[in-house]
Amino acid sequence: MSLSRRAFLRTGAALLAAPAILSSRPARAAVEADAGQTLLMGFAGDAANGASARALAAHLAAGRAGGVMFLGGNIGTRNELVGLTALFRAEGDPLIAVDQEGGRVQRLSTGQGFTRMPRASAVGSQMSVAEARGLYAAAGRELVAAGFNFNLAPVVDLHDPANPVIGQNGRAFSGDPEVVVRFAEACIDGFGSAGVHTAIKHFPGHGTSRGDSHEGPVDVTRTWKGEEILPFQRLIATGKVEAVMAGHLVNGQLSNDGLPATLSAAMIDGYLRGLLGFDGLVISDDLDMGAVREVATLREAVVGALGAGIDLLILSNSLEPDPDLAAEAVGWVAAAVASGELSAARVAEAAGRVRRMKRS
Repeated sequence: MSLSRRAFLRTGAALLAAPAILSSRPARAAVEADAGQTLLMGFAGDAANGASARALAAHLAAGRAGGVMFLGGNIGTRNELVGLTALFRAEGDPLIAVDQEGGRVQRLSTGQGFTRMPRASAVGSQMSVAEARGLYAAAGRELVAAGFNFNLAPVVDLHDPANPVIGQNGRAFSGDPEVVVRFAEACIDGFGSAGVHTAIKHFPGHGTSRGDSHEGPVDVTRTWKGEEILPFQRLIATGKVEAVMAGHLVNGQLSNDGLPATLSAAMIDGYLRGLLGFDGLVISDDLDMGAVREVATLREAVVGALGAGIDLLILSNSLEPDPDLAAEAVGWVAAAVASGELSAARVAEAAGRVRRMKRS
């Protein structure tokens, strides 16, 4: 993985020595405002009066974050949950995101007044498409009532029982791409009818992997099959896909740069946008996961992901919680633009897609 790291960090040592391009305060302020929109931030704790939640609310108010990502550790009682979403929503129009797939990956459950949803494999094998649409519409209404507007679902990977993170947890609708497309579309339609944004994941396909990107780098070059791209291709063609989440997956069949999709311009700009024609929001999987930590610092990951074509960066801030991380990340992006490592136009393009989703 050291070669992969060098592939996108060649200019890192020269960052401080490079001439400043953004010399005027207005120009830097514009880049910082755009950079803030590209951050979907996590926080520590499960109460609105917690220091981490208050710090994140301040970042939202100052434009240093575009949204909030809830993880399991942020889920307390119903009152605490609603108090948190109210705190964040009071600071403009943030995206309030959560993983609400059903089955083992359902952050919000009966303890907070949410209906327990079956896992995707059960939905795909035991329900009709109409029943699935109704299930997800009801789940969407529950999310909206609690203050959420973005569900990081559905999974459109293909089921493989040997897969340790997707298959063994029943997170895929089926091993048949056509079945996956039908039920993923029902999920998108159902949540969308309630006013909840969705993101299909994990591009370019995590279903046949033999590793878990939460723990470390995952290379699917030898196991990935061409049919794994079909759900992405066909769902994008419907015009209903608002967002695609890129996985931390190295795939030598699609790119020879040795980088995970979240850091690979060949896979994002070249394949997803170029060949598949997707012009919506591209979101990273959490940049604090092991698959990224082993090849890049967080600063390198933020700049590298934006440069690769990612528009919205998940920073769960969970490994070593830092209340100032949003401000630091905005500074990293502004410095990268000032040095010429990133273009202001790329950051503005990413922020524009985030703002369009918020308006829709």
